[in-house]
Amino acid sequence: MPLLGLPNELLLLVAGKLTEARYINALVQVNLRLFNLLSNTLYRHDAQNGDTALHWAIRNGSRATAICAISAGCDIERFQNNTTPLMAAVRANDMYFFLMLLEKGANPNTQDSRGLTALNFAVRNSNHRRVVILLNKGADPNTQDVHGSTPLHTPRLPKAIAETLIAHGANPSTQNHWLKSPLHVATTQLNMGVVRSLLKAGADPSALDSDGKSPLFNAMLHHTRGLEISRVLLENGANVSRSDKVVPGLQPIHCAAQTGNIEGMKLLLEFDADVNAPSHTGESILHMAALAGRTLIARYLVEAGADVETTSDGRTPLHLAVSNGDGILCQLILENDPDPDIRKLFSSLSIEDYDCPQAVEAFSRKGLSAPLMKKLLMQSSQPQQTLVTSTPIASS
Repeated sequence: MPLLGLPNELLLLVAGKLTEARYINALVQVNLRLFNLLSNTLYRHDAQNGDTALHWAIRNGSRATAICAISAGCDIERFQNNTTPLMAAVRANDMYFFLMLLEKGANPNTQDSRGLTALNFAVRNSNHRRVVILLNKGADPNTQDVHGSTPLHTPRLPKAIAETLIAHGANPSTQNHWLKSPLHVATTQLNMGVVRSLLKAGADPSALDSDGKSPLFNAMLHHTRGLEISRVLLENGANVSRSDKVVPGLQPIHCAAQTGNIEGMKLLLEFDADVNAPSHTGESILHMAALAGRTLIARYLVEAGADVETTSDGRTPLHLAVSNGDGILCQLILENDPDPDIRKLFSSLSIEDYDCPQAVEAFSRKGLSAPLMKKLLMQSSQPQQTLVTSTPIASS
C-alpha cells in the first residue's frame, strides 16, 4: 500500500520511529495533509534532540515556528552555538521574540561559556530599551564574565545605559581580573559622560589596576584630549600623587613630564602635585624632562620652582641637558641657579663671554667644561626647528 494511503494513526507511528529530524521534515513537506498531521511530531522530536527549531525561528524571524516549538515543549534555556534563545533574540534585535521568551520564563541571568548574559549583549548593542526590560525582569547588573568584568566595563558604553545600570544597583567600583574598574575603561576611552556618572555614583578615582595605573594616569596619556577628564577626576578627589605600584614612585606628573604634556603638568601642579617628586629611579621630574629633551616642560618646571641642583646618580638636570646637547635648557637652568651670583653672572654674560674667568670658575664648580658649554650654547643659539623630541615612558 502506498505511504499516502496509510491511515493517520499509522503515519504518526511511522514518523515517531524516525530517528532524524530531516526524515520527519521530508514527510512534513510532502503535502498539506502530512504537514498538518506531522508538524507537532517534528517539533517534539526537535525538543527532545537539541531544540534547533527555536534558534532557527529566531534567526529567520519565523514567529509560527517559534510558537510551535515552544508549544511542543522545547527547552527555552538550551544552548546552541554557545547561545540561548534569549541571547539570540537580543543579538538579532528582535523585540517580538525577546518579549515572548521573557514572558515564557527565560532566565535573563543565564551565562554562556564566556560568562556573558543577555544583559551584556543588550548593553553591547547600545539597546537601552532592552536593558531596562531585562533589569526589570531581574537581570543582575553585577554579573561578572570569565574575566571578572561587569556590564559597566563595556567599551564605548552610552551614558544613559551606564546610569540605568547604576540605578539598578550596578557597582561602579568593581575591578576585574586585571583590577580595572569601569572608571579605568571610561578614562582610557575618554568617555566623559560615563566618567561623570561613575564618579557621581561613588567610583574610586584613585584605584590602581594590575599595571599600577590609576584613571588619572590613563587620562594623562591623552594630553589635551584627556585634560578635561583629568580635571574632573581631580575635582572628585583623585590622588594627584598616587604612585604606580608596579613601578613604585612613578606618578601622573612623571607621565606628563616624559610625554611632553605641559597642560597636564600645569593642571597637576594646580592641584598641589609635588614639582620635585622623585621617580622610581630617584630622578626628579626635571631630570626626566631634561633626559627626554622636553625643553618646554623643563622651562615650566623651573618657573614652578623645581630644584635645579637635585642629583640622581651624581648627575643634575644640567648634566643631562649637556649630555643631550640641549643648550637652550642649559642656559635656562644656569639662569635659574639657586646661587644668586651664578644667576647674575649667566643672566648678564653673552654666550661669547662664556670662556671668561668667572664663567670658567662657575662651570668648573659644576663639573663642566667652559669651552664645551660655550660651543654647545653657540650651537643652540642658531634657529631650531623644534624644541621638543619624543621619548617613550619608562615602564620599569
